[in-house]
Amino acid sequence: MRYIILFVGFFVFASCDNKSSYQPPSTPQPVEPVINDTPVVEPEPPKVYVVDDIIGKWNVTLKCTETSCDWVKVDDMKPETWLISKEGDLIKINVLDNKETASSYDGIFRGGSMRFQGTQFDGLRTGKSTIIASIEKDDVIEGTREVLVDEPCKIVYTVTAKKD
Repeated sequence: MRYIILFVGFFVFASCDNKSSYQPPSTPQPVEPVINDTPVVEPEPPKVYVVDDIIGKWNVTLKCTETSCDWVKVDDMKPETWLISKEGDLIKINVLDNKETASSYDGIFRGGSMRFQGTQFDGLRTGKSTIIASIEKDDVIEGTREVLVDEPCKIVYTVTAKKD
């Protein structure tokens, strides 16, 4: 038994003493996570939208979702053209109706979200209007427009805009 211990001790001592053949472990390579034999693909970070992404002409569809005004019904659709521009730090929307400005809005745009306030005209009535929207994907804006008319009544529209 004594010879076995000496032999094992010599072997351990000899293997620790042979440093010239020692190779440090290589740097591990990143391993792609796998679930059910399918590589996991990391989603790309969401795009950060800037003001230049919304500047220009937009074809807009408004759909009434709520109203207390007697001349508008729920589900009524209304097409518009928006011209969005930048003046200093302010973003402007001019709404065209038959190629004339029917209403205008001033507001802000940050990181894909926007909020505009303005006055809406329809030839007979005037109302205060608020647009709250965001870019849902490239060249598409979605949101709501709420109109408070002087009569008094209220109209709420969903807004879908596609860049022209």
